[in-house]
Amino acid sequence: MTLLSRPALARSALAATAVGALLLAASGPTLASGLSQSSDQGAQSVQGQSAQAQAAPSDAQLKSFAAATLAVERLNQEWAGRIQAAENAERKQQLRTEAMQQMAAAVRDEGLTVDEYNAIVDVVQSDESAAATVTEYRDQMGR
Repeated sequence: MTLLSRPALARSALAATAVGALLLAASGPTLASGLSQSSDQGAQSVQGQSAQAQAAPSDAQLKSFAAATLAVERLNQEWAGRIQAAENAERKQQLRTEAMQQMAAAVRDEGLTVDEYNAIVDVVQSDESAAATVTEYRDQMGR
């Protein structure tokens, strides 16, 4: 069995958070594109993610991201059972949409856009220093 370093473990945990939110939307749009109102806005969203992923997030953004991941994790746990228990595919999709809206609101409440959140997910997965910083903030917040 291979032990992961703390930064690798942090990237793994944060990736799981992001994936958990996306799993909630299985068979539906991603958190970022699901909130776009048209395909043009969706395209702009993807372009915005690419530009933001290239710029290193500030310390304040990493702190906001850490808080947002905790909120998204909590919401994911709250909604997963409800979605699984839904009586049909239409109801599951309604619940997924509502959950994604709440997750997006939680991200915005922490001072980030959904695009910024998704871009920081990419950064944290590839940058050990950013991952370690986010893990430290999550620990301080009592994850």
